[in-house]
Amino acid sequence: MEGVEVVREEMSTLRPRLCIHLTNVTGTGAVRLAESLLPRMIDSKIAQVSRMFLPSVGDLAQWGAQYPQVPTQNIVRRLPNALSRLVECALPSRIVRGSDPVLVLGDLPLFCDAPQTLFIQTAHLSGQDNEYSVGDWLKYAVSRGVLRRNLHRVQAAIVQTEPMRLALLQSYPELDGRLHVIPQPVPQWLMSAKGSRRGPLCYSGEGLRLIYPAAYYPHKNHKILGSISDDQARTAGVRSISVTLEATQHPYPQFSWIRTVGRLDPEGMLELYANADALVFPSLQESFGFPLIEAMHVGLPIVAADRSFARVLCGDEAIYFDPLSARSLEAALHELNKRVKAGWWPNWSSQLNQLPDSWQEVADRILTISVRGS
Repeated sequence: MEGVEVVREEMSTLRPRLCIHLTNVTGTGAVRLAESLLPRMIDSKIAQVSRMFLPSVGDLAQWGAQYPQVPTQNIVRRLPNALSRLVECALPSRIVRGSDPVLVLGDLPLFCDAPQTLFIQTAHLSGQDNEYSVGDWLKYAVSRGVLRRNLHRVQAAIVQTEPMRLALLQSYPELDGRLHVIPQPVPQWLMSAKGSRRGPLCYSGEGLRLIYPAAYYPHKNHKILGSISDDQARTAGVRSISVTLEATQHPYPQFSWIRTVGRLDPEGMLELYANADALVFPSLQESFGFPLIEAMHVGLPIVAADRSFARVLCGDEAIYFDPLSARSLEAALHELNKRVKAGWWPNWSSQLNQLPDSWQEVADRILTISVRGS
């Protein structure tokens, strides 16, 4: 046994070393991605994860205890998150030191000398969307300025879709040749779900039950739901829509067809999908759109904003609408009800076949780019 351990140790030293920086990964979608990706990176034969920099709060803060074989450091932020992030990207890093390449899961490049690979998940960095408030516009403008200032420190960048790649190249043409598209499969927590829905649940003609899993950000466009009254929803054949917001965040409490269920853990999300007839996704901008592939995996119809990110993932099987038009959304809901009543149900096999087969495949591709720089 002692000889086996020596061989393992020698093999680990032959692999390139890599740091992973996750201190800005706090949003639900980014956390779920990290939870699917990181175990495969740690187990990968492509590189040895030499250190992980973790947030001090949230779901990822305890990852050091889960993987004691990897040195970890929790970074405490004493300033507001956005300001703290700006400081660590604008000033020389006192944390990330040494020559090991760094994979940054956090959109903005660090001020450090080590080779960096940047995983970009924030679609707003492309600067292609003007449909947000003045305050948000200012915040994203500062972020884009930081990205541009540190872009020479980035050896490679990774995005999840071709539309995101093209949008970034329009704003940062100097990324040409360094920008890679790596889509992801269904999140690991959902892969264990058995079977796929073949038709709607039966609620004695009370209408379809819809879901919209999204945090309370302006670009998630919850406000369009409030443009449809209870009577209009019933006329469209909809019983309710469940949104993953807290009750205090209810966008339009006067409408009973919009129901808040709070932020859900994976078990809660499985139950939400199991009791839904369709996904509605009015988001204005996404770097990927995990709820879309989650709904495809469980076999639900999708009513989505007519945006390029949704078209790439959902193809011709989704029902699309103008996310800035309540009338267009209402018409799409009517169309959904009409199709379902006529016996239609989507077939997502073609779209799902375009996604990677496993998270290990994704992890190995990202690590290869990170340690080779291309």
